[in-house]
Amino acid sequence: MVAKGEDTLSVAEFETAFGALSQVDLIRLRHVALYFANRGGGEADDLLQEALARVLEGRRSCPREVSIVQFVGGIVRSLTSEANETRRKGLGPVPMAAGVAEHAEHDGPSPEREVASLIDDGAVLTKVQAMIAGDDELELLVEGICDGMKGRELEELLGIDSKRLAAVQRRLRRTLAELKAERAMA
Repeated sequence: MVAKGEDTLSVAEFETAFGALSQVDLIRLRHVALYFANRGGGEADDLLQEALARVLEGRRSCPREVSIVQFVGGIVRSLTSEANETRRKGLGPVPMAAGVAEHAEHDGPSPEREVASLIDDGAVLTKVQAMIAGDDELELLVEGICDGMKGRELEELLGIDSKRLAAVQRRLRRTLAELKAERAMA
């Protein structure tokens, strides 16, 4: 039997794990916060800051078996639900994030799908990172793609021409096809 507290990260362990998040994970957290901010939860940065404050103050504890990204994303979702419930009950206004109105009609994945995908996406990304580890070109390509780069930007990032970029992209597609085949057989 696990003693109380052993199944969750301490605040210090959480701080260490959060500090070790990759750039990709931080971008994913930002996208989750933006998604929920667009649904009336407030400012994305405020949502993330409040979620982290709750953990660092010991009000929320991260289970060991849950990824940091999934856990913080869940808190952000919870904060948005609380804000929306407060607004529905008329207990006070919840200001909409600046610039959200023009994006409010954009329908993305549901909040449930967004948070649930963090588990699967995290596992897939971890596997991809393991498969391309040591291949500097593929690692840079994936990083650039995750940052939203395309074409000329990727060429500049990798320091290569368009023909070489096409070859590196083919190599990445083959690697991803191998992963897809592995997952299909599992």
